[in-house]
Amino acid sequence: MTLVDRPQLLDRFRPYYEDGLIKVVTGLRRSGKSSLMHLLAKDIENRLDRPSEDFLFLNFEDFGLRNLTHPEALHDFLLDRISKARKRLTVFLDEIQNVESWETVVNSIRFRDCCDIYVTGSNSQLLSGELATHLAGRAIQVEVYPFSYAEFRVARKRLFEDNITDAQIWQEYLTWGGMPGIVRYPDLSVAATYLRDVYRSILLKDITDRHNIRQTALLEMTYAYLLEQVGHRISPDSIEKFLKSERLRLSRDTLLDYLRAGREAFMHLRVDGVDCIGKNILRLRPKIYCADHGFREAFFSGSNNRNIEQVLENIVATELTRRGWSLRFGSVSDKKVDFVADKNGRRMYVQVCYLLASDQTLEREFSPLQAIRDNWPKLILSLDEVNRSTLGIEHRNLQQWLLQPDV
Repeated sequence: MTLVDRPQLLDRFRPYYEDGLIKVVTGLRRSGKSSLMHLLAKDIENRLDRPSEDFLFLNFEDFGLRNLTHPEALHDFLLDRISKARKRLTVFLDEIQNVESWETVVNSIRFRDCCDIYVTGSNSQLLSGELATHLAGRAIQVEVYPFSYAEFRVARKRLFEDNITDAQIWQEYLTWGGMPGIVRYPDLSVAATYLRDVYRSILLKDITDRHNIRQTALLEMTYAYLLEQVGHRISPDSIEKFLKSERLRLSRDTLLDYLRAGREAFMHLRVDGVDCIGKNILRLRPKIYCADHGFREAFFSGSNNRNIEQVLENIVATELTRRGWSLRFGSVSDKKVDFVADKNGRRMYVQVCYLLASDQTLEREFSPLQAIRDNWPKLILSLDEVNRSTLGIEHRNLQQWLLQPDV
């Protein structure tokens, strides 16, 4: 297995090594959670001088472990392995949602303070059920995202250093996104099949099966509409209108359940709006972004290059979220701000566009930020090479911004 270093993720875990807390790792299916477990094991082994025998990996999508999906069996198995550890066992339980009453098992082991436990799952509600009360205050949760552009670039250079240029890598990421499973392909045009398979696996395992959904055609058409509409404001009415045009009908309650299920499976990022002057929250007609823009290309060939402004906005939305910013889109009278980003008491206003190629575009992107009178940073990201910063509004090249650390 070729592992790509993810130092920002490792940095989030290092303060909690062997502290007794359960480490819960969530995120989109195939976004790199299992690989992260191996990166963590290697890092713990080196930093804390732990023998390789003291790391246990269990993936509960492995049919061979079906007997361990019963809580009593898993509990007894873990206690047996703990007793045989040379120093202190570190346990990685992958796709833990397949284990019945897993919180009870994990909490019982944690209470004994005899090992360190990491669990992964592909649902944001992993710690929200009734049994999760057992872990209240005893767990930390970290979400894993597909590769950022910086991580994707490192992976491609490592695998194909002599046969690939920076310009090629950028175009590949722009088109195919950052799902870790695609980086090994010399020619990413074949990635469409892989991405479609991953997407359908998420639909089947994390949404259809989990929520007992029978109308899979309606679900797929609803999500196809969301893929096409990334960065645009949507509403149940607009989705229902689209489905009606396809001669499909869906009740409002079922539609809302579908939207919620997509967010819980990390397929979609919902961004509500805010009045940048009045500070009122605008919850009607949110924007929806997809977890990885490569899915759009896999299903609608050529769409990412045809709709590059949408794709760039999706890239920035996922990157800001990856860096820990909470997002809303902004409204200033009749003018729009793509992102109002907040983190640790700080705020930043962000506009995203393809190129600042005309006076009309400059007016559209700069004037909303100029109308906001507070002193928080205001940033415009585009693919221009010439810096157009002015009047306290910073303009940066989007590609270079993606490669630089957050401030």
